[in-house]
Amino acid sequence: MSSASVLRLDSVSLIYKSRGQKELTALQSMSLDVRDEEFITIVGQSGCGKSTLLRLVSGLLAPTTGTIGLAGRPVTGPRSDVGIVFQSPVLLPWRTSLENVLLPIEFLKKDSAQYETRARELLALVGLKGFENAYPRALSGGMQQRVSISRALVSDPRILLMDEPFGALDAMTREELSFELLRIWEERKKTVLFVTHSIPEAVLLANRVVVMTPRPARVAKIIEVNLPRPRTLAMEFSSEFRQATDEIRELIYQKRQAT
Repeated sequence: MSSASVLRLDSVSLIYKSRGQKELTALQSMSLDVRDEEFITIVGQSGCGKSTLLRLVSGLLAPTTGTIGLAGRPVTGPRSDVGIVFQSPVLLPWRTSLENVLLPIEFLKKDSAQYETRARELLALVGLKGFENAYPRALSGGMQQRVSISRALVSDPRILLMDEPFGALDAMTREELSFELLRIWEERKKTVLFVTHSIPEAVLLANRVVVMTPRPARVAKIIEVNLPRPRTLAMEFSSEFRQATDEIRELIYQKRQAT
């Protein structure tokens, strides 16, 4: 992992206005530096602004105040060097796995034929070799999310944003895909921002865990995870793992009781 910063949020705030013109502050003076190839997980109570943070980084929302810089350039709108994976796979039912993976290439008005080999390699990377021509209805939820991850990687983005991508899956599939994601990250070395409600999942995946306060969201604390890689299930029984999860729980529940 490089020590250079690839993503920087500097005093970012976001204020919504309701129909009655009442202001709602979602994020307030939030600052964060993310290193190149770092795996960051983001946790906090429901409604605290975790998904809003990803939308700001992606350029889908503009901050009310403050600045966001990615790879040395300000984020002023959606960019081709950002890949996004949502909680729902959002696959087009009339397109095959391969065709769904190639969808961003079409949006970027690039030649899909030039990216087909890469798309097939990504499907193989996520364990879907042989399912290139399968339609979403023939795939399980976990398999559909693997297609979604491949789609997010096909344009070779600098950063991968993942908004509770395993939240709708059963526990066993979720665990399987967590380790699958770690394997892909080790191989591709993308910078990842991963939102989750699962504290153990956050610790298992991350180099650092960003704990957010209740709305208006700020960074409550950033927890360094010093567990060795590759990560294993056995690490969840280690004192280091328990210490990290206990600290995060204490931060979240203290903040919840204070509101």
